[in-house]
Amino acid sequence: NVETTSVDGFVARSGVDETFATIRGGAGVDVDDTSATVAQLISSSATTDQWDFIRRTILLFDTSAIPDGDTISAATLSLNGTATITDNFSQSVTIVVCAPASNTSLAASDYAIASWTMTQQNTTDITVAAWSTSAYNDFGLNSTGIASISKTAITKFGSVMSSDRTGTMPTWSSNVNGTAQFILADTAGTTTDPKLTGTSAAVATVSASTGL
Repeated sequence: NVETTSVDGFVARSGVDETFATIRGGAGVDVDDTSATVAQLISSSATTDQWDFIRRTILLFDTSAIPDGDTISAATLSLNGTATITDNFSQSVTIVVCAPASNTSLAASDYAIASWTMTQQNTTDITVAAWSTSAYNDFGLNSTGIASISKTAITKFGSVMSSDRTGTMPTWSSNVNGTAQFILADTAGTTTDPKLTGTSAAVATVSASTGL
């Protein structure tokens, strides 16, 4: 921070007591694009079938260095897990596409569901139960995800919990959450940044990190 071409961070709707559809589709109230880590989560309230917190992560990559004529044959988005996870809703982390208003800073309004294309971009979600807390969690991108990579500008991925992606309410329990925590680019150094790696026809390997 301060970012020059791309940003990562999180947006959320919190402090509410709402149906799952309402909290998922409501206005964002929280934003942070300077924290070193993110705890991506869904949290329930004490009211039956009501929810008080959904957090989504925005992950932008400057992929303009990929030659325009190259065909990307494979790609992987990797998130370095940290030590704190909880799972009360049998959730998985999944990769989607987002469209924040800016490439270099985030706003609470970026939470709006209209800014998210909740189509799965990865081949296999990673369950919270299987989430590595000390190494990279690798998401191989499917053909849709590969097609979402820009060869001329900024690639705009995001990560969300599986129930948020599908719009399907988890089985409710009072005042619990499903959480997966990982490192963002504002952590010192670059060895643990969110990263996007891929293979193209003309260049053996291309790589980008968030928050450049």
